[in-house]
Amino acid sequence: MTPLSLSGSVVLGIVERKLAACVNVVPAIKSIYEWQGKIEEDNEVLLVSADQFL
Repeated sequence: MTPLSLSGSVVLGIVERKLAACVNVVPAIKSIYEWQGKIEEDNEVLLVSADQFL
């Protein structure tokens, strides 16, 4: 399962449970980082949620 396809089910759950009024999905984020002494590279998805109480 890709990060983007997984984010879809997570976002649906967040909105259906009224944990956020709106969730924006920003696809195709590339992260490069050091982990346990090695340089790693991963594709990620950024989720931005809007609070339902203003």
